[in-house]
Amino acid sequence: MASPVERPEAPLLAYWPANLWSTRWSSFDQTPDVAIYPSGEVFFKQPTDWGVTPPRLYRILLTQEQQDDLGQRLKALESLKDYYNPAHIKCAPGKVIQWRNERGILQAVELVGGLEPTLEANDRNVRAKAPPAFLAVYDQLVGFNAENTAPFKPERIRLTFAPSREGAVNPVPWPQTWATRVTSATASSENEGFLKAEVSGIHFEDLYAWIQTRNDNGEGVTFNGKVYYILIEDIIAGEVTRTTLPHER
Repeated sequence: MASPVERPEAPLLAYWPANLWSTRWSSFDQTPDVAIYPSGEVFFKQPTDWGVTPPRLYRILLTQEQQDDLGQRLKALESLKDYYNPAHIKCAPGKVIQWRNERGILQAVELVGGLEPTLEANDRNVRAKAPPAFLAVYDQLVGFNAENTAPFKPERIRLTFAPSREGAVNPVPWPQTWATRVTSATASSENEGFLKAEVSGIHFEDLYAWIQTRNDNGEGVTFNGKVYYILIEDIIAGEVTRTTLPHER
């Protein structure tokens, strides 16, 4: 999640799937699949029903040993280039790992191609040619699963209203019972015309499904006479508690 807990610091490490043709606003769910904070808190989501229903949300707290190990892996990432396509595949899904180094500088590496153990020839070829430092972090990130973690419900969801530049098919009114206070985004050339809103976490599943339906159908949302697309920017949780990890049992 982009900011799954309300803290002054940004995530230490975040991971997203990516496509060669993707842009900032190519998906309504802008939150990463995994976000790890300097405190050792890990928030991640798992898709359900092939993405038809909202993802399930989980969290754990890493041990100090695990945090130290992760720090060493992140140091190894700093020597990598910012883009790899080892199998020279066109229009293929990719992976993006973004992290903050010890100097607080934001860095990112994107790798194109599948890395999952599917036994498909292309995936095997990509893994064989992928930088070992990337795989060391990637395999750890995708290794989180629900079995030894604590599910959580969001306290709040932060939304962005992105103005529709080309119009939209059959726009529908924004349900103001979800968020009656919609404000302008921080002024910048990139955010001109954008709006922000917060919705109570009790509406997460209904809200997620509602936005997804609008997105899948190419439908916009109207607010104060203008048409927007709704994006989920942040999922905000409460306090995390220590969870027993498999090796400690």
